[in-house]
Amino acid sequence: MKRKDRIYNEIRKLSQKIDRESLFYNSSIGYSAQSISENLNIARNSVSQELNILNKEGKVIKVKSRPVLFIEKYHIENLLNTTIDKEDYEVKSFEVLRKKYLVKKNEKNFKNQDRNPFKNLIGYDKSLKEAIYKAKSAIFYPPNGLHVLLTGESGVGKTYFAELMYRFYELYNKTDTAVPFVYFNCSEYYNNPELLTGQLFGYTQGAFTGAVNDKDGLIKKADGGFFFLDEIHRLPAEGQEKLFSLLDKGKFRKLGSSNKEEKVTVRLIGATTCDVNSTFLKTFLRRIQVVIEIPSLKERTLQERLEMILKFLQQESIKTNLDIRLSYDFAYYLMTHEFEGNIGELKSEIQYKCAQAFLNVMTKGYNSIVLDDTFVTEKISKKELGIKNLLKSIYKNNEFIIINTQNTNLYTKEIDLKELEDDKINFYSLLIKEYSVLMEKELSHSEIKVLLENKIQTLFQYTFHNKLQSMSTKKVIDEPMASKINKIIGKIEEVTGRILDDNNKNSFYLHIYSFLSYMKKGDTPPVYNTSYIVDDYKKEYDEAKIICRYMSEVLNIPCPKSELIFITLFLNAVYNSSPIKVMDRNCGVILIAHGNTTATSMASFANDLFRTDILQSIDMPIDQSIGETLEKLINIIKNKKYKEIILLVDMGSLVSFGQIIEKQLGIKTLVVKNINTEFLLEVTRKVIYDLKPLDEMKSYFKKLSCGDSLIVESKKIAEKKSRVLITSCITGIGTANKIKVLIENTFKDLLPQNFRIESKEYHNIDSQEKLLNQINEDEEIIGVIGTFNINVLDIPFISLEELFSENGIELLIDIIGISDRIGDCGDDTKQITKKFVSSITLQSIIDYLTILNPEKILLEVEEALSNICEKLDLAITKQIRLRFLIHCCCMVERIIVMKKPMEYEARYKSLDYNEKFTVIKLSFSKIEKNYGIQLSHSEISCIYELLYNKTP
Repeated sequence: MKRKDRIYNEIRKLSQKIDRESLFYNSSIGYSAQSISENLNIARNSVSQELNILNKEGKVIKVKSRPVLFIEKYHIENLLNTTIDKEDYEVKSFEVLRKKYLVKKNEKNFKNQDRNPFKNLIGYDKSLKEAIYKAKSAIFYPPNGLHVLLTGESGVGKTYFAELMYRFYELYNKTDTAVPFVYFNCSEYYNNPELLTGQLFGYTQGAFTGAVNDKDGLIKKADGGFFFLDEIHRLPAEGQEKLFSLLDKGKFRKLGSSNKEEKVTVRLIGATTCDVNSTFLKTFLRRIQVVIEIPSLKERTLQERLEMILKFLQQESIKTNLDIRLSYDFAYYLMTHEFEGNIGELKSEIQYKCAQAFLNVMTKGYNSIVLDDTFVTEKISKKELGIKNLLKSIYKNNEFIIINTQNTNLYTKEIDLKELEDDKINFYSLLIKEYSVLMEKELSHSEIKVLLENKIQTLFQYTFHNKLQSMSTKKVIDEPMASKINKIIGKIEEVTGRILDDNNKNSFYLHIYSFLSYMKKGDTPPVYNTSYIVDDYKKEYDEAKIICRYMSEVLNIPCPKSELIFITLFLNAVYNSSPIKVMDRNCGVILIAHGNTTATSMASFANDLFRTDILQSIDMPIDQSIGETLEKLINIIKNKKYKEIILLVDMGSLVSFGQIIEKQLGIKTLVVKNINTEFLLEVTRKVIYDLKPLDEMKSYFKKLSCGDSLIVESKKIAEKKSRVLITSCITGIGTANKIKVLIENTFKDLLPQNFRIESKEYHNIDSQEKLLNQINEDEEIIGVIGTFNINVLDIPFISLEELFSENGIELLIDIIGISDRIGDCGDDTKQITKKFVSSITLQSIIDYLTILNPEKILLEVEEALSNICEKLDLAITKQIRLRFLIHCCCMVERIIVMKKPMEYEARYKSLDYNEKFTVIKLSFSKIEKNYGIQLSHSEISCIYELLYNKTP
């Protein structure tokens, strides 16, 4: 393939990631020559040359931004449903295309909102009316608007409100120039003024260690637009002073620059959860002219809260393309529960419960997401009269209301596509992927259910609590913090008298950055049994206290007890860094952690410290399925030929792996959850220098973790106590009972003890949801025998036609799972079949297998059979005659009720077949006329194969 073709294929593949919603909202769309160069390992200048040729050929659009970006033209045209003019193959910015081909074609959407995005905000004319009025005033205040500070509790929607301010301004912007909206979270660089300054204002080459090139700051990128500072209260005094100078003069200077100041025009929007007057410098506040308080969820009206609930549920309906059935009890719970995280937590709770309920769609065949009282997690006393009256007005004495995109009576506002886009993870597609992968594994339904429930828990924990992602060593070394870490390393070398090698230094760099990230978020790892560690490592513990005091001085933060334990274990590893003794490698230690590189980084840290490779790691990116992760784990165990496993996992959602490994591979497994660096070091040390039988290791880790909080007891997932075969018939329960008795009399003592047959009326099992509700939680349906199939997942169905066919008994034996018992009892399948057939008569079967007049349909089918045998000179056995009569009676009933024929592909299309086909068709013409049906080609083919015993 030519180089140009390779490059064009790559830009086509990348462009497929762009969707219609991103055309509305993304400020930068396209791919640079540098990114394509790295993907294809082709020199950047060559890529750039070929892209320019492709642009002239009209295959890609060139956006002359910095850097220059390229997009495949045909994909964008498909998204826009239009043809892009040749003059626009090269544009100054993507905003030109957006305004020319997208905004004008969607002006009716803006008209629906009265050209005001605020109108789509719940409470815009009630509790948020004053806030919106202030925001509009600040946006349009001449000449360049006013700076705004948004206040309010966490989760009230300050970020979304800021985005609406930006979009409101965008609608009325008279110029063709794109308006930037730059987001920055001040907590990311809390207590690091030097790094903060570099991020905000940029820096020059050599300004600090690692500053190898000049770099523009975020202020420069926000020039001419909006700069949103989230958690602005995290700015230290020095940071506030620098911003005050910018707001006061509109000028700034890069870090390390002695040149003249640069000028910018920026609208600042800050967001804080703290008291304004006690948090900010008065000089800084003087430049923030407008303070807007966003009310908490408690301060919103009941009607607004209900609208939010319905809106968030409708968003989930859009994502799943399913109706949501909301019960009165669950709606009352959402209306009364105190969500400390306000609207954000309310939305998260709704998403979480919908994801849990979605499991019933996948595993129980529900055709909608049902949110009933089983999802209410607290006891509710329905005393709120205002809420009861409000809900009564929409429920009208019904148990459920239906929420979907068509039901506009409940929620009439237009759904904001931007909000859907902001949900970074589509939980439902991930769950579907998980389910399909797990179904391919040798797992029971109960195991799959547990794994999927754990996956949901992990997804939400990972998404909403932003679990720390490991950094690369290179990135760490490039930051100014490196000098401070080097001081701490120097102190460690001074105290221990040991020189740390590069591996130990790099590992310590990574740990300090992880430690600082946790401290900024207010999180600290669990504290282990310190007395236990002090007894074993007294020398290291005393030295660690000296080092931790020094760390507190250098980093200007308190050093928690968990860090003291880490330093103790780290020093022990340093002292024991001599080559390790030969050990028993039959015991494997495998670490599994969520994130792209988390497990790899942690395992490398411990392996490098102890000069070993004993730790194996499996990274689990958020979009990687449990099934894929489990397969990687099984492959490692098989390849390494481990006899025992210590499995370390970062979240509780992976704890089920231990029991699955024990069940599938017969390998004894110890599972430790919520693993972190401190515990990992001790596990590694213990396995290398003091490996004991797994039961003793378990006791040791229990003591270390202060009890059972981290050790997962190996207990089986609840096994199904009983296997159930369901019999049913559309004619009623009497018929179903007869089939049940027939099967029980045929097999008698061959049936296993944990097996039973349940007869059910057809209307009670005509959907998978109803079917699975007929059994207990600890039971499993192994099959259904009935007149008409039910659309069930993974549950075999035997029609009555099949049951009395040549292979019917074999199917039944296979489903019940008694083939071994038949052999042990001296019987064989032929004997069982003979017993089964001899225990029934044609008349008794027809009597309870059809809704038609049994005598009438039986005579008509026998007449058709006689005609066929006469015309074709066909002699048939009694067994084939019985099968033919039962099949055809059931066939007529099925076509009448289902109103459609069977879909069946004939395997015989010879001239002889065509002749016999005509005879069969004519013989059934009277039945077709009497019952107003028409036998399809498939039905006739099936009868032919039955008569000539050509069924597979």
